[in-house]
Formats: sequence, structure tokens, C-alpha cells
Amino acid sequence: QEVDLELYGNRKFLGRRCHPDGNPGSADKSDFQAFVATFGLPREHVVCGQLRDLMEDLINWWADRVLTITQGEDFDPDAVGLQIEALLAIGAPPHHNAIVRSKKIMLKAKYDRISSEILAFAELQQMNDAMDAERAQQRGSAPPVGAAVLKAEEVEEKIRQAVDKEGVPSGHASLEAARKVAFALREEDANRKRAAASEKRRKQR
Repeated sequence: QEVDLELYGNRKFLGRRCHPDGNPGSADKSDFQAFVATFGLPREHVVCGQLRDLMEDLINWWADRVLTITQGEDFDPDAVGLQIEALLAIGAPPHHNAIVRSKKIMLKAKYDRISSEILAFAELQQMNDAMDAERAQQRGSAPPVGAAVLKAEEVEEKIRQAVDKEGVPSGHASLEAARKVAFALREEDANRKRAAASEKRRKQR
């Protein structure tokens, strides 16, 4: 949903109507033109209080609504991000509990998505390696040495990028699972290397 642009002016509206220093009676009047230009109701005036209460009620309702959305399934992170930006623009404090919790949920969802994609990539690499080995055997040749290591390195590079550039926790369960796949690929390549060396020695006899 689009945010009503008038909401973005709430903080400025309140600032223009309520005196910036709190009480115009005790303000510095040596520069009278500046005093007149910034003159507003005392901060404790009932109208200023009502305006602040209305803004606080709006922010709390909206922030809680955003939190409810992020706690549901299949929420749109981009849409939620725009809602949070709008909340901050109309005066919501960045440390608002609901906003902080929403951001944490969004960050976790981001990390889960990235890690799941890497694990899926690792599993695909492993499957492709097994298919390549099977095709080689069908042709009567041994699986190529080094191919599995290259696939493992691609997986490990994606893990490094996720941790270093995206901030995904290194110990994320899906990243750990992807590392195990990469290790298995390296182990498979080591087995092929030993088999190739053994076959070479056999032929030299």
C-alpha cells in the first residue's frame, strides 16, 4: 500500500505549531524576528500534547501492524522495509520495540533465504558431479580428477561471500550443511585421485 504523503509532514507540522525551545515566554528575544518566525505554543500546551499523543498512537498502531505482518508466513521483505522507512519518516524512533523486532525478523529471513539458496546450490553441484561420474563410467573411463574440487570451491566461495558481504552468521545451519557437501565433494575427488594413481601403477607393472 502507498503511504499518504500528508503523514510525512506530521513532525514538521508539530514543530511549527509548538515552540522549539519549549516555552516561548522564556525564549531568547534578542533577535525578535527570529523569535517571531519560530514562535509556537508552549510545549506543555494541551494542543501540543494532543498532537504528540495522536502521533504516538499512530506510530504504535502502525509499528505493531508491521510486526504482525513480519511474524506471518511469506511476508514481502521489500514491502515491509518500505513501511518501516515510512514510519521513521513520520517520526517513529528507530529504537521502537516493534520496529527493532521487525528488523530482526527481516534480517533472519534474509539470512535463511541466502543460506538455503547456497545449500540448494551445493546439493545441485553434488548431483551434477555424480551424474558426470556416471556418464564417464558409461563411456568406460574413470571420473575426471579435479572436477569435484572445482565444484566444492564454488560452494565454498558462495559461503564466504554470504558471510563476508551479507553478514550471514558463519554457523548458520544451512551453511554448515553446505560445507559438509563441499567436504564430501573434496573427499570424492581424493578417492578418484587415489584410484587414478592406483590404476597408473597397475599399468606400469
